[in-house]
Amino acid sequence: MIEISATVTTVPKLMTPEAERIWDRGVEAALDVWADEILGKAKELAPVNVGPLRNSLFVEKPEGRGVRFVTSPLPYAVVMEEGRTPGRRMPPFDPIAFWVNRQMRIPRSDPRFESVVWLLRKKIAREGIRARRFFARAAEYGETKARELFDHMLASVAKQLERPA
Repeated sequence: MIEISATVTTVPKLMTPEAERIWDRGVEAALDVWADEILGKAKELAPVNVGPLRNSLFVEKPEGRGVRFVTSPLPYAVVMEEGRTPGRRMPPFDPIAFWVNRQMRIPRSDPRFESVVWLLRKKIAREGIRARRFFARAAEYGETKARELFDHMLASVAKQLERPA
C-alpha cells in the first residue's frame, strides 16, 4: 500500500474563509490527480498472471482531508510486493490451488491436481518468491510527479484568488 499525503506548512494564517476553501479544494484535487498517477504506474508495474492483482488496485480516500492510499484488498499483494523468503514453511493451499486451476488449467477434479499444488507449495517454500516492488517503484515515480502537480495546483489556486469576489 502507498500512502499519499500532503502537509502544507506555509498557508497564511490570515486567509479569508473563501480563500481557505479554494486552497483546500486545490490541495484535494492535486492529491486526487497525484494518487491516480501513482495508481496508473502501480497497475503498469504489477505482475500479471491472470490479472486479479492488477485489477484489484484502487485509490482509497479515507474520511478527513489530505491523504490517499493506493492499495489492494488481495492478501497476496503484500507477498508480490515484498517477496517471500526461501526456507520458510509452505504457503497456504487455496491461493496456490487457485493459481494451478487458472494458470495451468488443471481442474480440481483431475487426479494430478493436489500433487501439482503440493509440488508448487514445496517449491515456493524452498526457493521463495522474488519481490516485485511494484508499489515501491510506483511511489518513486509519484515523487517525481509531485512537484509538477503541486506547482500546477498552486498556480491554479493563485489565479482563483486573484479574481475579484
